[in-house]
Amino acid sequence: SGETQNASANAVLTADIVVNKNVLKSDGTVNEGTFKEWTPIGNSYNGSYTGIFEGQNHTISGLYFKQENTEEVGFFGYNRGKISNVGILDSYFCGFSQVGGVCGYNSSTITNCYNKGVVDGTADRASSFGGVCGCNLGILTNCYNTGIVKGHEWVGGVSGENKKTITNCYNTGIVSGQSYVGGVNGYNINGTIINCNATGEVNGTDSYVGGVIGRNLNKGTITNCYYDSTIYTGAAIG
Repeated sequence: SGETQNASANAVLTADIVVNKNVLKSDGTVNEGTFKEWTPIGNSYNGSYTGIFEGQNHTISGLYFKQENTEEVGFFGYNRGKISNVGILDSYFCGFSQVGGVCGYNSSTITNCYNKGVVDGTADRASSFGGVCGCNLGILTNCYNTGIVKGHEWVGGVSGENKKTITNCYNTGIVSGQSYVGGVNGYNINGTIINCNATGEVNGTDSYVGGVIGRNLNKGTITNCYYDSTIYTGAAIG
């Protein structure tokens, strides 16, 4: 309701929260209607979230955000704090770059979180779109995605872009894009990915499309990861 965010606040979620009902249809498309639009928590480095958010294994449902020219989009926009133990359900996030179900841009820690909503990227160039986190420069651990992730480039089931560490994470959702598309991570730039797997479809229309990683650059480390489904190239889901 227009209140100024306290981006350093610590918070504990004590119950499940429903912001909107029936945002998504069963096929992952958005229901028609007027929804309350979510304001991502934290935006840009100076306005990023720096507190501790403890979800206590509760869920937040019905988050809706559609601003096609906006960066750092998700339940959290930009995280430099600690986010743990929360699930995002029946939600839709659409933005230009750095879009994720739990967090758009992470440079700290996200633990035991998951997304079952839709992430939709609009940029027509290299950006970052991921089921859990759009761009990861921190630590993602014990997280998963079962929702649909769509974008142009740097698209991944767990994270679109990774420059740090992803461990014990998985994806079962459909991942679609053009280039740098992966079941777990789209573009791994000198990062570390350990004990991760993907079993959802990966769809790409151009280059660097892979079951686990779209492209691994600068000797990034990938250990004990696997993919078990089908990779489609030349016919991405719309």
